[in-house]
Amino acid sequence: MVTFRRFRPDDLNRISMCNMDPLTETYDSSFYLQYYAKWPGMFIVAEDDSGNIVGYVMGKLESSPAYFKQSPHYLPWHAHITALTVAPAYRRSGIGGVLTKRLEEEGDVGDAWFMDLFVRKSNTRAINFYKKSGYSVYRVVKNYYGDDVNDPTADGEDAYDMRKSMKRDTKGQHVRENGEKHAKMRTKRTSLEDPNALHNVKKQSRRNTPDVIMLRRLPGWRMLKNWINAEGDIQSTHDTGTTWYLLED
Repeated sequence: MVTFRRFRPDDLNRISMCNMDPLTETYDSSFYLQYYAKWPGMFIVAEDDSGNIVGYVMGKLESSPAYFKQSPHYLPWHAHITALTVAPAYRRSGIGGVLTKRLEEEGDVGDAWFMDLFVRKSNTRAINFYKKSGYSVYRVVKNYYGDDVNDPTADGEDAYDMRKSMKRDTKGQHVRENGEKHAKMRTKRTSLEDPNALHNVKKQSRRNTPDVIMLRRLPGWRMLKNWINAEGDIQSTHDTGTTWYLLED
């Protein structure tokens, strides 16, 4: 029997069996704990009779900053699935569906317009799961991921931005058909030779007000855990590099 409950800090070392799939995005400990602290109701785990964590979903409620409201990429108040995974031995048992439903309920409680998520274009199993759960592709984000699990030589991999209307969106104005035909590019790269000069990045991010600013480095354009949101706040720091790049949407 599997039960569902909110994540607790002592679960942190027990979720590793859920992250064995190479298509599962993983993060450092501080990232998980940040979600636990900010959105405890949107971090839900599935636990079996032996106390093993066999699945979890992690999400949040957010919107773009008010000063970004005139941008065509402005996002109104919405819920977001940051991570959803189930241990391989427990897949196809309905756990993923329950976790998704629980997060959607939290989104409705939070009065979100829609729920969205990003998924690799190559992850057909996850894409089909979300489609069966009522999600549809809203757009393609070019090179969203800093690596390609199927091609180590590639600069990155595209993502589908998938959405599902929440109860508040009675007219379905935040979803659309044929989203695969709508693409969003990542452009304008600026080299930052000094990896410690993050205050310069913050200053530039406020001036240019992009959707999201990410720091990446060579070789291979491997994505780091360092990233800065549209408000210019450093979300986490991990690793260093000799050549950094500022990527703006």
